[in-house]
Amino acid sequence: MRIVSTGFAKQAIADAAKKSGGDLVEIEINSDMAGARKVKNGEADYYIGSCWSGQGGALSIAIGVLGYSNCAMVTTASGHPTPEQIKSRVNEKDWKAFGINAAHAASAVPHIIDALLEKNGLK
Repeated sequence: MRIVSTGFAKQAIADAAKKSGGDLVEIEINSDMAGARKVKNGEADYYIGSCWSGQGGALSIAIGVLGYSNCAMVTTASGHPTPEQIKSRVNEKDWKAFGINAAHAASAVPHIIDALLEKNGLK
């Protein structure tokens, strides 16, 4: 599974995704625009973006490139869902991009990755 990480916590996202997914994931750190384009062009499967609020900035470029209906906010400054809620959000539909509050990278990304691996039959 190929994932691009973007935004303020792009390195923390990449580290958490690699730790959680191991050899089942390939992580590439990118700018928001390059990452979204990679997903759109099929060069990556998923986009995980971050900003300090976990609202607009984490997904603004992904929304512009991939469309609003392909993007899901997972955590925000006002809340960090439980692992079960995160997995439920990931599984709501076939999202291509996920946004998080940068401070939640280490705690939210492993649950996003686990849900995506399960969803794709890799775990």
